[in-house]
Amino acid sequence: MFKNAFLSALICAVAITGSALAEARGGADQDSDGVADDLDNCIDTPNASQTDSDGDSIGNACDADIAQPNDCVVNFLDLAVMKAAFFSGPGDIHWNPDADLNDDSVVNFADLGVTKSRFFTNLTTDNPSGLDNDCNFQLVFADEFDEGTAPSPDRWNFETGYGPGNSGWGNNEWQLYTDSPDNARIEDGNLVIQARCDNPPCGIRDNSVTSARITTQGKFDFRYGKVEARIKVPVGEGSWPAFWSLGDSFPIIGWPRCGEIDFLEVFQGLSDPNTSHFTMHWCDETIQAPEQCSFPEGWRLFSQSEVLSQSLGDDFHVYSAEWDAEQIVGKIDGITYFTRSIEPDTMEEFQREFFLILNVAMGGTLGSNSLPPSGNEVWPQTMLVDYVRVYQRPEDINAGGDNGLFIDFEEGSYAFVDFEGGASSIIANPEPTGINTSDTVAQLQKFSGAVFAGSTLARSVEVPAGGSFDMKVFASRPVAVLFKIEDGGIGQERSVMHGGTGWETLNFDFSTVPGSYLGITFIFDLGIVGDAGNNPDDWTFLVDDIELLAPAN
Repeated sequence: MFKNAFLSALICAVAITGSALAEARGGADQDSDGVADDLDNCIDTPNASQTDSDGDSIGNACDADIAQPNDCVVNFLDLAVMKAAFFSGPGDIHWNPDADLNDDSVVNFADLGVTKSRFFTNLTTDNPSGLDNDCNFQLVFADEFDEGTAPSPDRWNFETGYGPGNSGWGNNEWQLYTDSPDNARIEDGNLVIQARCDNPPCGIRDNSVTSARITTQGKFDFRYGKVEARIKVPVGEGSWPAFWSLGDSFPIIGWPRCGEIDFLEVFQGLSDPNTSHFTMHWCDETIQAPEQCSFPEGWRLFSQSEVLSQSLGDDFHVYSAEWDAEQIVGKIDGITYFTRSIEPDTMEEFQREFFLILNVAMGGTLGSNSLPPSGNEVWPQTMLVDYVRVYQRPEDINAGGDNGLFIDFEEGSYAFVDFEGGASSIIANPEPTGINTSDTVAQLQKFSGAVFAGSTLARSVEVPAGGSFDMKVFASRPVAVLFKIEDGGIGQERSVMHGGTGWETLNFDFSTVPGSYLGITFIFDLGIVGDAGNNPDDWTFLVDDIELLAPAN
């Protein structure tokens, strides 16, 4: 009874003396713990070393928003948790570890001081995107780079070589990417990516310059959310470090149709060590001349930069992006410097899944303005990555498909690649009868061309062991329907006969070939030349409701 009366009085005192509103501190992060100062109750204490009872990535000693679920507001709900646990410890019936903010196994005045300083404080800051500090975000991917000696093979792939066609990755870059620990390793709690030239003179793609490039392709992808990485970049002559992403459809439809988001680029050829660049690349397919996706018309890019008063190489900075269906916002250390709305009719790339990339390039178009090494470069050039994290709202987690894939062509963006004499389009359903009365379907046609003419739908999918696909197909004559899942190599294909009776549901069994795939190819009557131009009824087909079926548990 004494305890409750005492706490009631104490609550009133806290309400009177507590700050009504905390002032936002401009997105700074004084203790470099990844928690912006305006969210961090102890801005001088790194958050990473603290217990995090409520799982919100803010350590107990820095977190007064302890009510479950976190609501981004410190108020009576949080104080009620405190009250129930006050002057109690483990084993006491009132004990609640969420209230032990300083992690000393007793809830007392020291913990109440944290709550007092944040009482009735809304933890969100002014942000027109509606994304930042959203308590609905959940952590879906994280690498803290504090285990092992090499990037985790469960999360990362190495890309090696000089790029397709020995082209310097399309940019005339100097370096050979390797998987050597000399170029990429885990050290002192950081990912280390190091560009080296151990035996000068240093040249262009002559094995003298090496570096590393790692990606999450095939291991983690996402659509929409919040991405952040804490990085210290190299800024020496010729260097071009980057934290960026490509659309999952890249191996199928190529660049720039797959889309690209550059969260961080620092380059010396056309910029300086103080400037961080954020860029988006895409293809506006409504522009056809001089040819589709060509620069400067169809290949589109939008870039903005932030100039700091000091070199970006002097210290770590947090580079982040917030992405939803309407826009992408880019930040450095919580300061917004990039905003671009997504136009659904011309930027459908950004309504699909992307994977992450970290690398240090040397030279090339942006690193050295396409000039060769000058001999004045300082080696090695080292990028340190403290962590990479991705958060998503619950409704966006796995929204792109994977297991449980269902494609009905009603909403969203669908990227087809036609080959030889194939032609694809999304149209109003011209045959709304029988088992399929949906509004929208994919139309696939086979014109004069090679006997394997068809179309590929770029779409990532994870096929489980025992998995298969159902697909509704309309045909006015019997036809062999080939369904192939693409993996960037030979892929896996199955062929099923359609009876020619209108809409039929066909099943394609991939139960013995589980794995990650990048797209679905459709070919009708493989081995026979089509003629949709002269005989459209026989060479026009409709597909709908593609569903990945997983075996029952």
